[in-house]
Amino acid sequence: MKWIEAVITYLFPSVLLEGKPWRHMGEEKERELFTIICRYFFFFAGIVYLGHYFFYDKVMGLEPLERWFAFRMVVTGAAFAAFLFYLTPLSEARLHKLPAILALWIFCYTQAMIVTWWDGTPWLYSFVFVVASIIIIRATPILSVVIATLFMTTQAPFLLEA
Repeated sequence: MKWIEAVITYLFPSVLLEGKPWRHMGEEKERELFTIICRYFFFFAGIVYLGHYFFYDKVMGLEPLERWFAFRMVVTGAAFAAFLFYLTPLSEARLHKLPAILALWIFCYTQAMIVTWWDGTPWLYSFVFVVASIIIIRATPILSVVIATLFMTTQAPFLLEA
């Protein structure tokens, strides 16, 4: 395999299955695994964000408390909306990853936003959220780079302000 073919195969791994009878089976298995991961992840993420308000934000006395409540509930709502989406037959649609991408973008965007609200929030969390999002999305390398770039571009104004 020439180096250009190796690069294309790495960036677009489904090229190896073009014209093969088991491509559809592979896509179905990937969709099933992705759906299961999203069901568990978004359910537990919603619980964690909900608990974070009651067991961290209130305990630490973060002010204004209404803003922290709104922040946590918006992210919790996004997590539970994605969780519910992946319980429905719609999760078998062609663009089944879009709700996960949108919910994870909300996670990343709001994480960067709170860097300007509270000095105790490390910048590193914003980047950790992007990396975790890319792992959960399970996209091709080229799509992962595009998504990470978009996520970090929308985070940049808040990080620069802080």
